[in-house]
Amino acid sequence: MMDREIRAAGLAGNLCALVLVLDGVPDADFIRHRCNAFQRRFPLAMARLVWRGKQYHWNHQAQQPIPFRLVHVDSADPQQRHRDELTTDVLNRPVEPESASPFELTLIVYGATSQLVLRWFHPAFDAKGAELVLYHLFGEGESGGQTAGSVLDKLLSDWGLWQKIKLGYRAKRMIEQLDQASSTLPSRQTTPSTGYAFDVTNLGRERSTLVFEHAKQQVGMTAISLYFIGCMMRALDKTRCEDPGDAYCVPYAMNLRRRKALFPVFGNQVSFLFAQAPCALVADRSGLFKHLREQSMMAVRQGYDRAMLPLMQAGSWLSLEKMGQIVRYSAKRRERASFWYSHTGEMDPEIVEVGGCAVKAVHPHSPVTAPPSLGLLVGQHQGAIILSLNFIPEHFAAGWIGQLRTALIDELLSDQVA
Repeated sequence: MMDREIRAAGLAGNLCALVLVLDGVPDADFIRHRCNAFQRRFPLAMARLVWRGKQYHWNHQAQQPIPFRLVHVDSADPQQRHRDELTTDVLNRPVEPESASPFELTLIVYGATSQLVLRWFHPAFDAKGAELVLYHLFGEGESGGQTAGSVLDKLLSDWGLWQKIKLGYRAKRMIEQLDQASSTLPSRQTTPSTGYAFDVTNLGRERSTLVFEHAKQQVGMTAISLYFIGCMMRALDKTRCEDPGDAYCVPYAMNLRRRKALFPVFGNQVSFLFAQAPCALVADRSGLFKHLREQSMMAVRQGYDRAMLPLMQAGSWLSLEKMGQIVRYSAKRRERASFWYSHTGEMDPEIVEVGGCAVKAVHPHSPVTAPPSLGLLVGQHQGAIILSLNFIPEHFAAGWIGQLRTALIDELLSDQVA
């Protein structure tokens, strides 16, 4: 469904990515060997989406190899701008949904260094699943054992019909409460684009330590996503959004897997909630974080963190158009999300190297719908926070994303309490 919504904005589809920045160039045959081993262990790695009955299903195609492309750059030391342009080309390479593999790899070689790009088709797995794919491909730790079944499917099968109905009613009530306030949008543009771009900032360990200290003071370390969301709300408030509303509203996901679990790899194993704050409250820093924290705690107490799951299962029988309307739009046909958000934190288990080449950074990327034409992805590598702003460049004035980045970093590092 989201693939269709993203393609409507002129993008290549719901094809997210993780980029490993390497301090060397791994051997291409080593990568192909690991891909072959992964495919033998996980046959679903080469499935394709097919329409069967009234739903999409994954169709196994065992003879198809995992796509791997090797790109050499002529200059041994291209400027960072040229590197970003090459990565952008890889992220936006078009592919039809019926022919899209669950994931593909591209190695971009810049002289003595390289970037390994894992681009995945989001219906195949979620962000944590993408990390697990990389671990099972290149991790040197023990990855044996049985592949666990879907956490999400098990939850849904354990719930009786009436429990699902009650949860679905809670989800409906939650959405109705959210939609009482219209969402502020950074862009109202819907014109088709040529693809999405990104702006990545590595805060380094020293500044990241400060951010974690401030987050602990404001929301507590167990709710660190709310700190990033709140700071982004304040940054948007300072840089002025094109389409003001009554509140900022942000969907955010929660991983359903057990901590440090190596399985399941495939499938969407997340539930999600919404963080919403009135625009009038955003200027009050401490009041905003208190509101977001209390809102989240109340939502969990009322079971809203699981309530969307039966609704999403039932929605799989709806048309893509109808499901897209439910997930994205309020009853007044206004986009609900002020920006798309993801926080993956440190890769766990960590990938230290790929074919003898040390991993220096990990950059997350995701396409976005239009509106809001903007997403914030937060990653972390060896203690350093990585901020990845993903956006549709045609939908924003020149320099606006740079202003937003500056405002966001200032908010994250601010020791202001009130």
